[in-house]
Amino acid sequence: MNENGGISFPIQVDVTEIESIKNMVKKTMEYCGKIDILLNSAGVNVRKPAEDFTENDWDKIINVNLKGAFFVSQEVGKQMIKQNHGKIINISSDDAEIGHSTLSIYSASKAGIVAFTKVLAKEWAKYNINVNSIGPGYILTELTKDLLKNKQKYDNILSEIPAGRLGTTQDVAKAALFLASEFASYITGQTIFVEGGRLIG
Repeated sequence: MNENGGISFPIQVDVTEIESIKNMVKKTMEYCGKIDILLNSAGVNVRKPAEDFTENDWDKIINVNLKGAFFVSQEVGKQMIKQNHGKIINISSDDAEIGHSTLSIYSASKAGIVAFTKVLAKEWAKYNINVNSIGPGYILTELTKDLLKNKQKYDNILSEIPAGRLGTTQDVAKAALFLASEFASYITGQTIFVEGGRLIG
């Protein structure tokens, strides 16, 4: 039980393995009896010029970011269809729109999430399932800390953000909380970009 009175339990899962995903859903259903909200946030990244990427790089990034998000959504979605309700929130990226240098495969994986989010939203709306995604910009996380240690890179990124700061995990969490709430009950198939206005251009 956490400090707010909620109960949590850990389940180890490899989102690139279908049987592992099915086991996660099975154990969750045994423990909770239902699944109201899914947040797909597993992700990896490799930065290279497009000509230097290998097939292994492709498989690693696509399997975790895109395959994982789709098949977790599929397995959880089956339960939500039976329940006739649910909220699915996928984590995409502003790279789905911008297409940063050295991120060709990552950008493709995140654009794929935006696309299948729309399709699932259309197919599952009749089951009262909302499917949306969040597209974070530069967020202070373990995934970005090494990149942002470079002061010139940090300053260049900051100069492109009208809000004048990098994002935090709380900024993303608040967007997820909104999409998971009843306040977003008439929102589906959308991507909310949490990036401080960087996409404005």
